[in-house]
Amino acid sequence: MNPLLGTVLVVDDIEGIRRLIRGALAGLVGTVHEAATGNDALTLAREHRPDLVLLDLALPDMTGVEILRTLQEDPDTATIPVVIVTALGTSDMARQARDAGARALVEKPFRPAQLRALVSEIAEGREGSAA
Repeated sequence: MNPLLGTVLVVDDIEGIRRLIRGALAGLVGTVHEAATGNDALTLAREHRPDLVLLDLALPDMTGVEILRTLQEDPDTATIPVVIVTALGTSDMARQARDAGARALVEKPFRPAQLRALVSEIAEGREGSAA
């Protein structure tokens, strides 16, 4: 089975969450890059231009909203879809992320099947836009 997406960037400061997400993406994604900080996330996004970014809102060096806005302001990363994966789903920051253009929001704790379905939906949308 070919992966639905070539590259995904997972951004979360908790290694256990990154591991859970990586497991949920198994078979759907060719390569998973991981970042624990916003600065690393921006560097990896610019370097690899992933097909999708899964982004936590609470990181040690900046917020997910700041990362999302920075990605959208850069012509090289502006079209990368971003999904927020956070425990702050009802917070003002989550609302700001949605308002700033996040494609979707997944609340922690999440079910792997929920994340897989969302990634599949995004992958199908990308295929449709490339045709």
